[in-house]
Amino acid sequence: MRSRLSVVARVATVAALVPLLLSGCADGGTNAAPPLVVCGTTLSAAAAGAVLTDATTDVTVAAVTVGGTVDLLLAQGCDTGASYTVEHGTAHEVVRARTADGGLAAVTLEPTSSSFDVLVRHADGTSSTARVRLAG
Repeated sequence: MRSRLSVVARVATVAALVPLLLSGCADGGTNAAPPLVVCGTTLSAAAAGAVLTDATTDVTVAAVTVGGTVDLLLAQGCDTGASYTVEHGTAHEVVRARTADGGLAAVTLEPTSSSFDVLVRHADGTSSTARVRLAG
């Protein structure tokens, strides 16, 4: 009698645990990175995640991010934006995130050259440079 009761108890325990164990296999879970959003604008929604480089100070960018682009933060916050210039033919703008004053908070560029500079002009009159130096 004792062995029959323990078999029934084991079967009941396993039956209770199976749904719990399988819940980890359910659809809906993801390992994808969250979208890269700046001031309400999605710069990238790539599953692998994008890298936002802070270009509010001088910086060198050595690699493109997911999708072959360069994502640059041009201003801190979403109130006062910046502007930027890039040598014609070295990169083109894919997405821009605007600030409340109409300036730019961030930009996604697609390089057409492996080496170029992005000059960022800030609202306070200062500037910074993002030097893009891609291998290959």
